[in-house]
Amino acid sequence: MPNGPLEIDIPEIRAEVEAAFATYETALVTNDVAMLDALFHEAPTTIRYGGTENLYGFAEIAAFRAGRSPKGLTRSLDRAVITTYGRDFAVASTLFRREASPDKVGRQMQTWMRTSKGWRVVAAHVSVIPDPDHPANGPETIDLAVVGAHMTGLPLNSALQALGAAFRRATRTAPGYRLFALPGSNPARPGLIRVADGKGHAIETEIWALSPAAFGSFVAAIPSPLGIGTVRLEDGSTVKGFLCEQEGTLGAEDISRFGGWRAYLTASAEA
Repeated sequence: MPNGPLEIDIPEIRAEVEAAFATYETALVTNDVAMLDALFHEAPTTIRYGGTENLYGFAEIAAFRAGRSPKGLTRSLDRAVITTYGRDFAVASTLFRREASPDKVGRQMQTWMRTSKGWRVVAAHVSVIPDPDHPANGPETIDLAVVGAHMTGLPLNSALQALGAAFRRATRTAPGYRLFALPGSNPARPGLIRVADGKGHAIETEIWALSPAAFGSFVAAIPSPLGIGTVRLEDGSTVKGFLCEQEGTLGAEDISRFGGWRAYLTASAEA
C-alpha cells in the first residue's frame, strides 16, 4: 500500500492516459476493431455497458465490436475529462454527439488501468439520452410536419432555423394524401391535401420542433393557399403540418407518384 495521500493528475501520467484515450477515439470513429480490442483489458472481469447491450468479459466485448455496423460512428466530443489516481488508474468521461441524432447526447465513462501491455480499459459505460440543451427537448415545443421548401437543404429551411426550430426526424405521412406542384410560387413549393382512404400516397416529410411563440410567428407568415392543419403520419401519430386548400390545387400537377417533393425536384432536374 502506498504511504501518504493518493496523487491525483500527476502531469506525466495524465499525458499518458490522454494519449491512450485519443488513440481509442480515433479507432472508434474509423472502426479499427483490432485497435479497439487491443485497448480493452483481455480478461473476463472487463465489463462494458452500452446503450442496448450489457457485455461481460473481453470475449463478449470483442464479439460485439466485430458484429457492429461501421456506419454512423463519426461523432464530436464535448466536456471530456480525464482524471488519474496515482500512477496506475484513471477515469475518462466525455459527452458525445452525432449528426444523425441532433437532439440526443451520448455519455461515456471508462476506467483505465496500467497493465504490463500499457493502459487498458477495464470498465466502460455508454448511454444516450435526450440532449437537455437542444431546443427540441425544451419543456414546451410543437412538432411541425413540412413536406416542401422548408425541408432540410431547401430554400425556405432557413426560415425554420431562424426561429430556433430543431430537426426531429424524417418520416412519411400515412398513405392518405396527395401532393401537388403549385403553379406560380417562388420559390417552388408543393401543396398537400387529404384524400379518401385508398386514394392517396405516403408522402416524405420532416418533423421540426418549435417553441409555441416561434410556431405562432411561423404560422402567421404562411401564404394562401397553404395553411396548417393536422397531419397523420405513417406510424399512426398526428402532428401539425402543412396542408393546402383544395382550390389551390386546381390546374396544379399531381406529383404524388414521386412520393415526395425532393424526388419530384430530382426528376424535374433530370428531365
